[in-house]
Amino acid sequence: MTIPASGLHDLIDKIAEQLEPEDGCLWFYDTNDQATLGFTERGIESLKELIADQKR
Repeated sequence: MTIPASGLHDLIDKIAEQLEPEDGCLWFYDTNDQATLGFTERGIESLKELIADQKR
């Protein structure tokens, strides 16, 4: 399954909703309260696992 670049951001956002900080999904806030989604190595592995599950 190939994901078009335009849909990749939406897919990551959708999957990230299922992840907790314990899964390696973290939000970083700047001084203007703008949030940026980030992932630890475990978070990237969690994303890969969830994407593989959606492919099935």
